[in-house]
Amino acid sequence: MGQSIHLCEGDSLQEYWVIPSDVANAMQWDFIVGNGAQFIGTQNTSQTIIDFPLAGTYVLQFSETNQYGCIGAVTLDIVVHSLPAPSFTYETQCVGQPISFQNTTTASSALELIQWEINGLIDTSYHTVRTFLQEGLYPISLYVEDEWGCSSTYSELLEIYPNPESDFYFSPSNPSTTDPLVQFINLSSPNTQASWDLGYNNFSTIWSPVHTYENAGWHDVQLKIEDNNGCKDSIQKSILVKSDLLFYVPDAFTPNGDGYNDMFGPEGFEMDKWQSYHLKVWSQWGELIFESTDVNQLWDGKTKSSLYAASDTYVWSIRINDELGKQTHHTGTVNLLR
Repeated sequence: MGQSIHLCEGDSLQEYWVIPSDVANAMQWDFIVGNGAQFIGTQNTSQTIIDFPLAGTYVLQFSETNQYGCIGAVTLDIVVHSLPAPSFTYETQCVGQPISFQNTTTASSALELIQWEINGLIDTSYHTVRTFLQEGLYPISLYVEDEWGCSSTYSELLEIYPNPESDFYFSPSNPSTTDPLVQFINLSSPNTQASWDLGYNNFSTIWSPVHTYENAGWHDVQLKIEDNNGCKDSIQKSILVKSDLLFYVPDAFTPNGDGYNDMFGPEGFEMDKWQSYHLKVWSQWGELIFESTDVNQLWDGKTKSSLYAASDTYVWSIRINDELGKQTHHTGTVNLLR
């Protein structure tokens, strides 16, 4: 009676037998379809052993011939499935960094079983992720089995590398708007690539860069390094760029309309960045003569009634909130000369 069976590539010592109609008849085993199978046993008895080293489709025939030359035969359809080819990929091999193992197995049939063994731990996920906390060699194997029961295993030793260490310092340690040039000194592990984020979309791959900070305030600086093994480390530090109040208040002015020294008020460096400003001018008897909250509005030597103030000594006060919000109070006197 004809039958059909499924085997796996490399299956060996498969035994086949029939019940002949007469043990006295001549018997013969042959493949009428398929090449590559090997008879291990004899081909002229009711029982034989066959090795299938190659995948493919085979038709095995058993025939017997009686004394009158009449022939009877039975066939067996045999499908030999190729073995799945387990494989996987990964990128990083670094201590403390999650390593994603991507299953790249190829198979001619659907996989029924996937089994990872990583450093003695079993996982049946299709892909898997592991984190190794110490450097060294770790055994990894991937076993796969398809719907026909054909299986294979791939193994390798994974080397986990130590991480580099990132660090830096900067000079001057207290930069300011009048001393804004900062030198960064990279103290990281040697033989690594550096990537700097200096803030405000300023980046650099120079080992120890120099950068000028035009704005006062806190600036976050991040250094990332990567070695030849793809292992990384990063560190972030904050730099405070102080705001230096650089302004000058004259001690005399001559509001006579000649275009020279006609106005009174402060003059200085980056005054437009101040958050707030308030100038007041009093007479020596405490009368408020002039006030302004606009650094561009100076005193023209007139009173609040738009009358010409007399030549005299006046007291002034300036309150400033700089660009960092720091409040300072400044006072002095000015001589009005006509």
